[in-house]
Amino acid sequence: MGFFDLPNDLILLLTAHLEHTDEINALCCTNRWLHELLNPVLYKCSTTSRNGGYTLEWAARSGELSTARLILLAGVPPNACGGEQWQPLALAAIHGHIEIIRLLLDHGVDPCSINNNWTNQNWKRPQFHPGQSAEEEHFKKGFQKEGHPLSLAASAGQLSVIKLLLQYGVPPDLRSIGDEKHIALHLAARKGHIDIVRILADVGSSIDALTGSGFTPLALAANKGYLDIVRFLLEHGADPNIPSSNGSTLLSQASISGNISIVRCLLDHGATLTPSYPNTQEPIYPVCYAAERGYDEIVDLLLSKYDYIQSSTKAYQRVILLCVAAMTGRTALLTDLLQQHHYDPNVGLDPRLQQAVFCSYSTPAFPHRRPQAAISWAAAYNQVAAIEILISNGASITPPNGDFPLICAIQRGHKDAIRTLLAHGVNPNDPPGEALNQAVPNPDIFFLLLSYNADPTNSLPNIRMPWNIVLSGQVDTLRILLDHPKGPGVVANPISESSCPEGSLTPLFQRALRGGEQIFRVLLDRGLLVKPKEPSGSSARSALTEAIRGGTSFARLLLDMGFDATADKMGFVYHCASNHKDPDCLLDLFLQNGCSIDDMDARGRTAFFAAAQVGNVRCMQHLLKKGASLQVVCWGETPLSVAAKGNHFDAVKVILQAFDELDLLLDEVEGMLNKAEYALKASQADILKALRRFRCRRLYPVRA
Repeated sequence: MGFFDLPNDLILLLTAHLEHTDEINALCCTNRWLHELLNPVLYKCSTTSRNGGYTLEWAARSGELSTARLILLAGVPPNACGGEQWQPLALAAIHGHIEIIRLLLDHGVDPCSINNNWTNQNWKRPQFHPGQSAEEEHFKKGFQKEGHPLSLAASAGQLSVIKLLLQYGVPPDLRSIGDEKHIALHLAARKGHIDIVRILADVGSSIDALTGSGFTPLALAANKGYLDIVRFLLEHGADPNIPSSNGSTLLSQASISGNISIVRCLLDHGATLTPSYPNTQEPIYPVCYAAERGYDEIVDLLLSKYDYIQSSTKAYQRVILLCVAAMTGRTALLTDLLQQHHYDPNVGLDPRLQQAVFCSYSTPAFPHRRPQAAISWAAAYNQVAAIEILISNGASITPPNGDFPLICAIQRGHKDAIRTLLAHGVNPNDPPGEALNQAVPNPDIFFLLLSYNADPTNSLPNIRMPWNIVLSGQVDTLRILLDHPKGPGVVANPISESSCPEGSLTPLFQRALRGGEQIFRVLLDRGLLVKPKEPSGSSARSALTEAIRGGTSFARLLLDMGFDATADKMGFVYHCASNHKDPDCLLDLFLQNGCSIDDMDARGRTAFFAAAQVGNVRCMQHLLKKGASLQVVCWGETPLSVAAKGNHFDAVKVILQAFDELDLLLDEVEGMLNKAEYALKASQADILKALRRFRCRRLYPVRA
């Protein structure tokens, strides 16, 4: 008797023994008869998983009205959640499914609740692996940690949902529960949805409402560059002079963004450069922000709207204005300030004000090296004419307080400014060693400094410039240094090299490995690298592991030098298979030099076992291509069991697929399946299903 000949009661009895809803769903999809018979069972079974939340949220997200009706008829609460971040009504609002919203409202969900934060309390923010940077970036773009249906719909641009919820009496200024306390108008303005902004304004939403961080809808739209929304809000009475919680004006924020149309619109609608507020809103600040970021049109506009010379009565205001003229290369203004208004070219900005005024200027290597005097700002922005004017008007080429124009120019890579300063007598060795160290990423500047007698033997505290070059991978800079008479001795440093224990890698050798193959070959060709006569196992292990990261050519070079590929067989095989450049070639290279694909470490793990343990699917696939064993046992565990225990679902799928491709019998893998199932926790249902389905395929093979 075939399955379809069984009586309905028997089929229902068999269905009761199925553990997962997708298994019942598979039967429902077989034909119309089974669908009619088992669909009620499917929905009833769905209520046992998170109270039916998975099914309801799927319907809310997908807009499946019939599914939503059936799961609610099965007794599921209208706010039941599964694995999504938001409750069903909020999900339907985000995705624009108004019929689902009506259904949930008819089942008692209160869209005006001020006690509901509309999030799923069981939701966990996803964790992303290093290789999933694109997925993580996509998640961050759409992520919102708080809201309610109206504001979430506003953020998503769901105009029809906004109209529906307003019809149901949702207040337009209903705030989210959380730190930000958004209203819908904030989110519509921030996301650029002008139609929703218009509707919310028409129904009386507060134009100047503040978020928890102190931003108005106008500020949010201006910061994102939505000119149409900025203009609309200003025309409907939005105040352009409301400060944010940190004290900055909207005009300052717009100057930072660089959108001249927004700046012009704000000025045309009453934004003032002279608000009665603390120093963070002084008129000099917006022009300073724009100047620092290179927004010349905004600088010109602001200078034309306000007399900064007359208003700059305090010493620090005069310094800021002089720095603005210097960094933007406004030579006429600079000359006027120096000669007609007698500004002091050697007064630097108080470091306590730098972070507030010139907040974007920093360098990773020396974040404290921020320009202070006008000549340093001119150097940092490659304004050669401004440098000449400042020097001719008495500016010191070596200002006090550690403010070095030459270093500022080097950090920004401005060769013209560097040459001008050196021609005026700036000492490239003051402070000792710093100029060359800063120039390491730029070979041309490094060569220029050496031609002006920069001394490569100078060093900074705890920093060796030659080793920085080696570690940076800057081959051209290294060649320039080695061509200098003092270069080879500085790089090799015979004292540190000779003190290295026998069998160990010298400090230079270690750093050359990390610098990459090109750096390594240059030093090797110059005779500056010496391989240990009998490298210890740890030396060979560290050297070859580093070379593997550089690719096949680098690894082959070290093997040709005599480093032992068997010093860490399993480790080398694992690192080869994990390499992102050429894993197959690397594996072939080490397999030809004494390694085996199933070599074990001291703990009895093969490379495939180790890859399964951490869920490194890419590595596993490369190892399988080379014939890695699936059946290794280490401390009672197998690759399948450790992958299951670690909740590495994709790794489990790779192993099960390999079982299928090898056509292994159930008897051959039964023990591994049992170990894997035993290792699972209740929350790992997907892996459990995959294991049991594989077992079923082996027990009940389908004949073609």
